[in-house]
Amino acid sequence: MYSESAPPILSTNWPSPLVNLPFELLQEVFSHVAHAADDPWDEHKPPVDCDVPRARVPYLLARIYSKWREIALHTPSIWTYIYAGDCSDPTRDYVATNLDRSSQMPLCIFFTYTDSNLNNAHEMLCNIELNGHRWRRFRLHLPTDIQISIKLLLQSTPLLEELIVSQPHGSDSSYIERFSLLPASPRLRRLVCGPFRIVPAAQWPNLDYLNINLRGYSYAALWDTLAHTPSLRELHVFFPFSEAVTPQTPAPSQDINLPLLETLGIFGHPCHTFCAWTHYFKFPRLNRLVVSTYCCYILGDFFDQFVSQIKYFKLQYELSSHLSRTDGAALVQLKGLEELEICAVPVDCDAAQWRSLDVYMFFDSFFEGPDGAAPLLRELRRLVLDRVVLDDLQWKHVFLMMEQSRFRDSDPLFECTVTGPIPYWVNERFAAVAQAVRITLKPEQ
Repeated sequence: MYSESAPPILSTNWPSPLVNLPFELLQEVFSHVAHAADDPWDEHKPPVDCDVPRARVPYLLARIYSKWREIALHTPSIWTYIYAGDCSDPTRDYVATNLDRSSQMPLCIFFTYTDSNLNNAHEMLCNIELNGHRWRRFRLHLPTDIQISIKLLLQSTPLLEELIVSQPHGSDSSYIERFSLLPASPRLRRLVCGPFRIVPAAQWPNLDYLNINLRGYSYAALWDTLAHTPSLRELHVFFPFSEAVTPQTPAPSQDINLPLLETLGIFGHPCHTFCAWTHYFKFPRLNRLVVSTYCCYILGDFFDQFVSQIKYFKLQYELSSHLSRTDGAALVQLKGLEELEICAVPVDCDAAQWRSLDVYMFFDSFFEGPDGAAPLLRELRRLVLDRVVLDDLQWKHVFLMMEQSRFRDSDPLFECTVTGPIPYWVNERFAAVAQAVRITLKPEQ
């Protein structure tokens, strides 16, 4: 599990005076070496973003010198970062060792549950559950179609600051037991629910990031959760299936007031119900919107409500979906838009080429205006095209429309970044465009 070489700071070639430092001073040094700023755990990536070298540090310290081993065993704070990437026998023993040696210190736990060894998985989960009162950061990753009954969150977690429960969006989690985070978690700042219902029994006064998958939520639970998150700054909602508004769909019982919310992400399938209740949303600071392709075309009501607030818009373009002129025209409503990012999520090259016409028609709809210049691009300061696939002719038309839409002496400097599969001639074209209309372009290949 830990095969990497030791960091330079843990070299055994140190001079003897350092080896013979006093016990208490070495404890401080060990704690400093073992601790680091919290590494970001990205819920959208596989569970490899854990700081594995950091998890190895106490074992490396204990191997260098017999006195150091004794000090390491009596320094609980260096054993608190736990990475369990599988359910093998060595990993089971490693988790038990760290839980024991960390005493009562707060824990950071990264656990991938697998069914390769169900006995080990159950034992590890039970041991982790018994230490719930010590969790500070906890990520539980469940692979696709894993069968598990989870009750470990039905307990007090007074120190919990970050909780991520992740599983691929395509998983069929209908048989996984739902759970609720019932006890108070007053320190909770970041919560990613995955396909599970995790709702508050009391206020989450410090929660500033929330990511919800409605596969495990009802709308009633969603409204109730948002009512308990007064400090929320970033909200992401994934809609696992398309739905229409029906009389049975509960509207919010009161306005959803999130006075600090700045970023909203809407992903998955068309969210008609969510958009239908836009008039209940009171988000005075909202200025950043991140949307997947399927949801783009139905956001008209939402744009009407927040049209003057949105300064940043990111479209995650999924090649399994269609872009159209309607989608592009919807963005033109955002008169104050300053940053536009279009990020493709390709499946394969053939699919990318097949969808290139959709992307081009989408671009054409918001580049084109009644006077030949799109009002949307008049206000943009930054345009990012990330892994967007077009053929050579379509690229040429895009840059031509960009030139025409920005050709005014009063236009501010404009930055465009293009990444991914772009033609070889693009650098030269960038230089010509930049010279003609004062556009700062930064191609990245």
